[in-house]
Amino acid sequence: ADARRAALEAEEEGKVRAFNARVTEAARKREEGAPCSADGADALREKLSAADARRAALEAEEEGKVRAFNARVTEAARKREEGAPCSADGADALREKLSAADARRAA
Repeated sequence: ADARRAALEAEEEGKVRAFNARVTEAARKREEGAPCSADGADALREKLSAADARRAALEAEEEGKVRAFNARVTEAARKREEGAPCSADGADALREKLSAADARRAA
């Protein structure tokens, strides 16, 4: 019985040492910045490429928004320089002001 118990304790101790060795190796690899396994490296590459794709899509979307905004501002500036109102509401307001001014002038 003592021999059997000693064998089981030795086996358990071996398992603990192997586990500690795996944990220590994984910690060393993390500190060095290396992925812990080939699967981990592949997963990391996939995450990085997906992040790059999302970043590129967001940058393209933002660039499109900036270009559209710049086009609207440029068009509004051109219309102001030409004396045209920038919107239909602006045109109505301008007509009202001009007709009010004509009425005052006529009176």
